[in-house]
Amino acid sequence: MRGRIFQEFTFAGLKQILKEKERVFLGKEPQVLGRVRLNPTKYIASLQIDTYPGKEKVSEKWFQKINIPLNSELVAIIGNKGSGKSAIADIIGMCVDSEHSADFQFLNANKFKKKGLADRFFSHVKFFGDTKSEDRSLFYDVKPTSVPLVQYLPQHYFENICNEIGKIEGFRREIEKVVFQYLPTERRLKSESFSDLIMKKKEGIESEINSFLQAINNLNKEIIQLEDKLNPLHLEMLENLKAAKERDLKAICDTPPSEKINPFAENVGQEAVTKTNPTEEIVNIIDGLKKEISVHENNLSNVLVQIEELQIIKKEIIHRIQDIKVYLDQNAGKLAEFLLTPEELLQIDFKVESMDEIIKNLEDEVASIQGFLKVVDLPNEISDPSELPIKTRLIS
Repeated sequence: MRGRIFQEFTFAGLKQILKEKERVFLGKEPQVLGRVRLNPTKYIASLQIDTYPGKEKVSEKWFQKINIPLNSELVAIIGNKGSGKSAIADIIGMCVDSEHSADFQFLNANKFKKKGLADRFFSHVKFFGDTKSEDRSLFYDVKPTSVPLVQYLPQHYFENICNEIGKIEGFRREIEKVVFQYLPTERRLKSESFSDLIMKKKEGIESEINSFLQAINNLNKEIIQLEDKLNPLHLEMLENLKAAKERDLKAICDTPPSEKINPFAENVGQEAVTKTNPTEEIVNIIDGLKKEISVHENNLSNVLVQIEELQIIKKEIIHRIQDIKVYLDQNAGKLAEFLLTPEELLQIDFKVESMDEIIKNLEDEVASIQGFLKVVDLPNEISDPSELPIKTRLIS
C-alpha cells in the first residue's frame, strides 16, 4: 500500500492511514504540488539517457533509451555499491551545470571518460512545464562560467573538505550557505551571504585599527570585482544567466493563467454571472491580503535594517569616545607638565537619548507590523467567508 493512491475505501486502508498519518494528505492539493505548479522550471521531472545512433555495441550495452522519472519530493537515491547511484547524480549535475564537477565520481576522466565510453552517450533532464536542458554528451565538461540550475555536492567533494585539515574552511563555507538560506529575509539585513551578515553584526565593537583594515579590505574587494568584470568570462557568465531567465520567462508565458470573469462588470451578462466561481470574491480578498502582507514584510525588513544601523552607529560612537578618554588618561602625566588636563582639552556631550528615542519608535513600528502579520493568518482551503480570520474579514 506504500506509495499508492487509494481508490477504494476499505477498513484496512483506514488502519494504514492511522499508522502513517504523515504520508496522507486530505485536501484539494498538497503544498508540494502547488509549489511545482507555480515554479515548473525549478523542479526536475525526469532524467533521460540514450546512445548516439550508430554507436551501439551489442557486447557493451550501457544506456539505451533510459527514462528515470523523479518525484518532486525526492530526497535520496538508495542502492548497493556499484548500482549506479553516483552515475545518476553526476549525470544530472552535468546536465544542469552544477558546481564541483571536478569531484564527479562517475563522470571522471580517470574512470568512465578514460575508457572511451562517455562520448557514445548523451543525456538531458526534463523539468515540469515541458522544458528541458540541452542534449549533452556524457563526455561534456561543465564550464566554470555556467549558471548552475541545481546545487549538487558530490560525495568526493565532501570527503575532501572533511578529511583534509587544509580544506576545513571550505566545509565551513558550505555550512554557512545552508544556515544563511534558512534565515528569514528580514533577519538578513539585506546581506548577500552569511559572512557579510556576521560582518555587519560585528561592526561597532571593532577597534579603530580593525576599522581601517576593513576599509582597506573593502577597497581590495572592489578592485578585484572591477578587474573581474574586465574578464571576458564575466560577460559570458552574464549571457548564460540572461538565457536562463529567458527560459523561465518563456515557460511562464507558455502557460498563462486562465481569465476570470468579473461578475460585477457592466458588460457581463446574467449568464456569465451565474457561471462565476462563488469563491472568486474570497480569492480576490486573499490576493489583496497577500500583496498587503508583502508590503508589510518589506517594510519590516527595512525598519529592522534601520534599527541595526542605528545600533551600530551608537556603539561605534561610544567606543570611539571611550578610546579618546583612555588615550587622554594614559597621557595625563605628560599633559600635567604643561599644566593641562584632559577635561580642558576635550569635552564630549553625546546625546544618546535622541538616538534611543528614535530606536524605540522604530521598535514600536516593528511590533506593530509583526502584530499585523500574526493576525493575518491565511488558511490553505476556504469555502466560506466566515472561515477567514477576523482581521481578514474586516479588511475585505
